[in-house]
Parts: sequence; structure tokens; C-alpha cells
Amino acid sequence: MSTSVSETFAFEPTQGAPFNARHQVADTLRSWGCTQHVDEVVLAVDELVTNVLLHAAAPIRLTLYASGEDKVWVEVHDDGTGMITTRPDDLEALSGRGLHIVEQISSSWGVVEERQGKSVWFEVGSPEPSPTPN
Repeated sequence: MSTSVSETFAFEPTQGAPFNARHQVADTLRSWGCTQHVDEVVLAVDELVTNVLLHAAAPIRLTLYASGEDKVWVEVHDDGTGMITTRPDDLEALSGRGLHIVEQISSSWGVVEERQGKSVWFEVGSPEPSPTPN
């Protein structure tokens, strides 16, 4: 794939949302020929969609964007009012590792507060090469 492609999906906040998001993202990336980071992207998507279910219980909008075969950007949006924060590492905790996983998998990530809700985004893959001066 030499061009940029994107697609947006909507999921209801049900127990099946993480499963549906994982499969939709994996199938879409493979159909685009963007297979290098499928496992990492699917894991991070699962964590973010699960966070929405646990903390916001709001409809989920997921945007998937790929540039070339190596660069993937994902945004997970919900209309929930709570802000996202990372928890301190606690090896005995049963939950709270989702954003740490996203941070480890991605080359960059962040949270954007919006008029209604918030979006968590992440990027995997190599950045676009910088143009060389003449």
C-alpha cells in the first residue's frame, strides 16, 4: 500500500465491543496490506475499548488510519465525562495496566479532551522520513 487510507467504526458499549473492535481492526489492516503491526494495534485497541466500557459506558467511535505499510494511527473516542489518567504501576493490581500497555506498544500516544467526551489516540510504526535538504 503506497497511499493513505482510513476508516471509522462505531461500537455500542456492550461486552462484545472489544471483541468486535479487535476483529474489525485486524481484518481492515490486513485488507489494506498493512500487516506489520496488526498484533500490537489489536492489543492496544482492546485495552482502549475496554477502558471505555469500564469507565465511560458510552458509544465508541474508532478511527483507523494507515500510511504506507508501516505506519498506523488509531483514535478511540467516547462521549463520557471522565478524564483518562494512568495509574501507578502495581504488580498486585487486577487492572489498571491498559494505558501502560498502549504506551509501551506505541511510538506516541495522547488524550484529547473534546467538547463532548475525549479521544485517546496512538501511533505505531516508523515516522515518515524527514525530507533531506538540497
